[in-house]
Amino acid sequence: MRSDDSIKVSCLNGELQVGDMVLSIPACDYPNMVGVVIEIHFLGSPEHESGNPEDDVLVNFNERYFPQRVRELEKHFSRLYGIEKTFEESPIDSVIMSPKTLLRITGVGEKILHEILAFEENAQQFGEALLNSHKQTNPYEKSN
Repeated sequence: MRSDDSIKVSCLNGELQVGDMVLSIPACDYPNMVGVVIEIHFLGSPEHESGNPEDDVLVNFNERYFPQRVRELEKHFSRLYGIEKTFEESPIDSVIMSPKTLLRITGVGEKILHEILAFEENAQQFGEALLNSHKQTNPYEKSN
């Protein structure tokens, strides 16, 4: 794992570095999940193995999800893989993500963190609000 905190990559609402807390967007295989950046592999580096046309951000999504959210995640991963998956069986401890699928949430308060760990809908609403507020403060940023 790289621990050099000078290594940064741009995500949807700013820059990410190892140790940052993130929230994934709904339109990915790991939707509305909270995690911590554990490594960054730049495009063209020997560590970059994913085949993605951009930098790889490795995220550990193994957070303290509330029981209802765990059930939501189990249903999601069971559908994704076509077989019943328990939360413990879900491959979430070192997920390669595109920076374009992540929102930086480092420093979010405990109350908000608990809300987004409790229900997927809460996480999605928080992510949308965060992204919308970022776009309003950066009007020259290209929208996808």
